[in-house]
Amino acid sequence: TANNRVYDRTTAATWTGGSLDGVLSGDTVTLNGVGASAAFADKNVGTGKTVTASGFALAGTDAGNYTLTQPSGLTADITPATLTITGSFTAADKVYDRTTTAVIDTGGLSLSGVLGGDTVTLNAGGAKGAFVDRNVGTGKTVMLSGGALVGADAGNYVIDSGAPTTTADITPATLTVTVNNASRLQNAPDPAFSYTIAGFAPGDDESAVSGLAVATDATTASPAGAYRIFASGGSAQNYGFAYVDGVLTVSLGFAASDPMNDHLIRVDPTGSTDGPRPFPEADFGASRGGSSFGAAGILPAPNLHGSQDMAGASETSAVGRFTPSVNMGDPERIYYIGGKQ
Repeated sequence: TANNRVYDRTTAATWTGGSLDGVLSGDTVTLNGVGASAAFADKNVGTGKTVTASGFALAGTDAGNYTLTQPSGLTADITPATLTITGSFTAADKVYDRTTTAVIDTGGLSLSGVLGGDTVTLNAGGAKGAFVDRNVGTGKTVMLSGGALVGADAGNYVIDSGAPTTTADITPATLTVTVNNASRLQNAPDPAFSYTIAGFAPGDDESAVSGLAVATDATTASPAGAYRIFASGGSAQNYGFAYVDGVLTVSLGFAASDPMNDHLIRVDPTGSTDGPRPFPEADFGASRGGSSFGAAGILPAPNLHGSQDMAGASETSAVGRFTPSVNMGDPERIYYIGGKQ
């Protein structure tokens, strides 16, 4: 039986066993393999390769009475020799992208184990680098795979799986939280604030985010104006956060759906449940033709009674703030004329 072996750049073959068939009973004949040899048809790697044996001889007192047929039909395999990738390679740091792919530079790699006279080189251009996992971290192991062998004798070798490794960092990707603008009337509650989040790696989404809160610098009693709406507190594995503020516009007046054209609105800085409250002009005891506005019956005593002058207000006054000219016992209160919305 011919034996399998690892490629060694020769055609030499070995065998196991061997016995004679056809010796007559009583004769003394043995097989002499001292000068025998066996050879593959060629040196190259392959399976079921033909092996030719020769040089076997007969020995013994009756050997001269026989002829010997050399072994035939022998086959065996030549398996690839193993080469080791030596030297070093580098990997670039990268921002988290939900993959393990690493960009590598293989210029420092070479091969060890090529037999003298063979032509084999390493094509590192097809090599790939991969981080040990996809998550953010520093000094993460990067493994090498996919290097190819080229050259006339490349088919007789394989690359050892124990390729060198290196390290690199995966840094957090940035999620940008953009708060949407909003608006409300003065002394009204804040609307539900909303936001958008951009920057997720493919396959990640908002379900990865926790702790995100949105608030405003404005309070219910803040005067009309523009106020910051801001987000904070976001947390997500493999991400950092950047925030873009929105604007809360606080306005005087009434909702566009309100059918009233002209209003008197009472604003109570002390938090009374009396304000703010709108009233149509038809409820006033006097027309808007002058600065005197009848307030009887509009607000419960002692807030307003009779009529009082809204200093500086006239038929053509724009929406704005006006102060009663008569102190009705509640000087902390101010009044607004609200225009058509």
